Amino acid sequence: MNDYTISKLAEDAGVSKHIVRGYELQGLIRPCKSTNCGYRNYDEGALQRLRFVLAGKVTGISLDDLSALCQVMDNNDLVASEQFLIDIESALEQKK
Repeated sequence: MNDYTISKLAEDAGVSKHIVRGYELQGLIRPCKSTNCGYRNYDEGALQRLRFVLAGKVTGISLDDLSALCQVMDNNDLVASEQFLIDIESALEQKK
């Protein structure tokens, strides 16, 4: 398992550490563990989630919607996840 520091995670995703911290505070990503000194470490899943959030943001999905979507995905609620994606797709179509 690859562990990422916040700096390495940010670098690999092409964002600043402040973005990573902000997304963590919003519940979009989460560390896989913390050291005794309070340093947060992230795994490959966090990097993939960060890239997913960034891609969603580029397409016009709000951070609130992305946060809610990540929450239902974390709960493994496939029905809610699918419905959420349908709702987001519909909202994006209306913006065109």
